[in-house]
Amino acid sequence: LKIVLMMYTRNNLNCAEPLLGLNNSLNVNFNTQKKTVWLIHGYRPMGSTPSWLSNFVRSLLHKEDINVIVVDWNHGATTFIYNRAVKNTRKVAETLTEYIQYLL
Repeated sequence: LKIVLMMYTRNNLNCAEPLLGLNNSLNVNFNTQKKTVWLIHGYRPMGSTPSWLSNFVRSLLHKEDINVIVVDWNHGATTFIYNRAVKNTRKVAETLTEYIQYLL
């Protein structure tokens, strides 16, 4: 599914950075003392980037100094067959569970 986790903070508001680097090292801007919000887009029949995403991230970070992790699963969400994307959500959830357990 090529799930990509991109992170925004007030330190990198305009340019997302990968949450995990080489050897699964945690991004230096990730602060374990701050609240973390996960943004996950839905079904994308045409594969375009959600137009609301950038504004939503900025609004969250303007309101509160937090970690924002955007989950990009566009390869699994982009299909004309809705039920295929629905099946992929389970795989995304399993992968995110592993990432969250790693962060804890």
